Amino acid sequence: MTIRWALKDSNSIRVNRNLLFFSAFFWCFEATAEFIHASVKPNAYMLTAGVAELGLFLFTLSIIDKSKKHNY
Repeated sequence: MTIRWALKDSNSIRVNRNLLFFSAFFWCFEATAEFIHASVKPNAYMLTAGVAELGLFLFTLSIIDKSKKHNY
């Protein structure tokens, strides 16, 4: 479903902006939770997951930067 949404040209900019915002919020929350978890009980898997989720968060921010901001 996400791939179909990304490939369509007729998507609403407002909906796209909201989806990107919530996606960035989700990845930031997940990365923070993994890093806090890894600081309480050190585990290489949690640290690796935190770094991967931080990468996804930064990727989402780069998509937000390149996305259309207005309808014109």
